[in-house]
Amino acid sequence: MNMKNFVVAAWRFPHSEYGELVEIDCELVTDGTEWAAVQSGEFVNRRSPELDLDKPHQKINVTIQKLEALALLCDKTEYSFQEHPFTAALGGTWYGLRISRGFQTATITWQGKFEDQSEGIRKMHSAIYKLAEA
Repeated sequence: MNMKNFVVAAWRFPHSEYGELVEIDCELVTDGTEWAAVQSGEFVNRRSPELDLDKPHQKINVTIQKLEALALLCDKTEYSFQEHPFTAALGGTWYGLRISRGFQTATITWQGKFEDQSEGIRKMHSAIYKLAEA
């Protein structure tokens, strides 16, 4: 499996706090060590969240086996553009997921409740966060 061009990111920005961005970039592999980075929402542009290595962030080592499992989950995830439910929530959270493989990039963002998104997207989002917590 070609992991070199595999980049995933997930974020959640609650209304009343900074939140965070988790990004896993296989292109930034050094000395065979893959890593993820967690960056506070304080340092992230919320309109187009991307990791800024020049600002404070926390590096987390990730094994190649966990990355391959994440890529496999990505391969199995399907998405429908049919309208998803929206639960109006005063001060709801912004969620997002970005997946890049080669020259293809897909970004999904939603506001409200986490449960308002499809199951496959929620699983992918949660898997990225789980890697960052390990």
